[in-house]
Amino acid sequence: MILLHERMGGTWQGDLSVRRPSKLYIPMFGPTCRVMLKFDGPKIVAIEPGEAFDTTHWEQISSEIENSVLRGPTRVGREYSFSSRRVTGSWRGRHSGIQILPPPNNAPHPTIQPADYPFILEFPLMNTSIDQLTNHRRIRKHRDLTLLLNILLFGGAKLMGLRPPHVWVLDLDDLGRNSDWVAQGFRAPLGSAIIDSLSAPAADQLEEVEPEQYDEVVVSDELRVPSDLDQSICLYGHFRVWTERSLTAPHSGLVRRRVCGISRCRHHSRSCFRNRVHDHREQSSRGPMPCLWQPHRVRADETVQKLLGGIRPRRFAR
Repeated sequence: MILLHERMGGTWQGDLSVRRPSKLYIPMFGPTCRVMLKFDGPKIVAIEPGEAFDTTHWEQISSEIENSVLRGPTRVGREYSFSSRRVTGSWRGRHSGIQILPPPNNAPHPTIQPADYPFILEFPLMNTSIDQLTNHRRIRKHRDLTLLLNILLFGGAKLMGLRPPHVWVLDLDDLGRNSDWVAQGFRAPLGSAIIDSLSAPAADQLEEVEPEQYDEVVVSDELRVPSDLDQSICLYGHFRVWTERSLTAPHSGLVRRRVCGISRCRHHSRSCFRNRVHDHREQSSRGPMPCLWQPHRVRADETVQKLLGGIRPRRFAR
C-alpha cells in the first residue's frame, strides 16, 4: 500500500461494502484509475487493472516489489521503549541480533518512583528502496518486540505510541497546586533511527539470571534478563500466531505491574510461552536450535506474488 501510494500518488477513492468485497481505486475511480484493489475485510484478495492501466509502469512496480520490498539488505532499527526497572547496562542477543541499551546520560530520567524508565531497543530490519516503507517496518517491529519483551522481562516493557494521549498533570513545585492539560510524550537523544550495524554495547552488562530463578521476586529497581532471552526471541517467529493473541494480554495488568513489577496476566503469558519453548527444545534436542527470527517477516510473500501474477502486464497490454 505504501509503495503504491508513493509510485502512483493520488488521493485514492474507495467503494466500501459489508456484503461484498470492498474496492479501492488508485488514484481515483473512472478513466484515471490505474489499478483497483479488492478487499475482504483487511485482506487484499485481488488486484485488477483500471482504465488507465500502464503496462510499463506496473512492470516497474512489480519488479520493485519482488526485488526490494520482499527482499533487501539487513540494517538495524532503533527506538525508545520503557520498563518499570532502571536499565543500567546493555544486553545483546547473539542469534536474534536484538540489543538493549541504557539511555544516554543527557536523556530525561524520572525522579519519582514507580516510573517508566527509558531504554533503547535495537533490532534487525529489512531495508527497502522506499524510506516511508522502511520506517513503517521499523515502527511495527519495535511495537512487536516491545510487546514480546513485556512478557519475557520481569518489569515489563511498553512503548509511547504514535499518538500519545493528553493527561492532567500537577506541578508539585507550584504552591498553588494548579493542574495543566498537556500531551503525554517523551523526547531524548537517539541519533539515527536506522543504522548499518548494532551500536557499541555499554560498559556495564545487564545481569543474566537462570530461567528457573528469574521469576523470583527480588527487591531491586534494576532490569535483569533471563539467560534464555535470546532463544525465546528467536522462537518468537515460530509461535507468531499464538503470540499475536497473547502479546496484548499484559495491558490489563498495567496498574498492578507499576506497583509490584509483574501482573498475574503477564506472568501466565510468560509461563505459557516458556512451556512452548521448552517443548520445542525437547523436539530439537538432536540438533542445534535454529534461529527463527527474521529481520522483517513479510507475512504475505506468497499472497503478494500470487496477486502480482494475476495482473501480469503482458496480459493487459493495450
